[in-house]
Amino acid sequence: MIDDLARRLGRLALEVGVSALEPTKDTFRTKTGHLAAVTRRSRSTRHDQLASFASPKRQDDVLYASLTHLEHLDREDALVMFGRRRGSANVYPLYEDLWRGVGEERAVDLTPRAHKLIANHVGNVDRSDILVVHNHPAHWMKSLAADLVGWPPTPSSRDRELAFLHTLRWLRELLPSGRDARVHWYLVDRHQLKEFFLPPVDWILARLDETASPRA
Repeated sequence: MIDDLARRLGRLALEVGVSALEPTKDTFRTKTGHLAAVTRRSRSTRHDQLASFASPKRQDDVLYASLTHLEHLDREDALVMFGRRRGSANVYPLYEDLWRGVGEERAVDLTPRAHKLIANHVGNVDRSDILVVHNHPAHWMKSLAADLVGWPPTPSSRDRELAFLHTLRWLRELLPSGRDARVHWYLVDRHQLKEFFLPPVDWILARLDETASPRA
């Protein structure tokens, strides 16, 4: 029992350490009207449905609206924003559509329809940009431990595995088209927005083990 607890704590420490290497977004430049429009779409869109904004929305607007919408839920939900990068510098994404997935207390999945929508977008829209945002519901024990230790919002192993595998799948499908696409993953947890992009802890440990092991 003690050994099992030690392994669990060791793994948690690794997950927290990996998360600490990734950015937490805490500065937003928003427009009130755009925030309200994104929030309305986030609330009114039914599960596994796609909705369009009346006009394209900037990244900070959709991210902040996603944060404020998801942070108070008592279940996990997911929002996927579909856009494309504009301008000569290719760094100004605007988003036109939103997909919503309603999950359960401890899990939310991208449905087959969501996968198809994402694959079609990255395969057919030049300079496509996609945001996948989901939340972890508040829990007093987690919040207390986080406040005492001071660790950042931490994606679960399942979060990282899904993001890692899905991104590889979409990029593999994208290669024949030669298009430039970007997929960003975000977690809303304890009133904060964490972007995560590093692979699962198990994958990192396996690669480190391969590197350390002597070759025949």
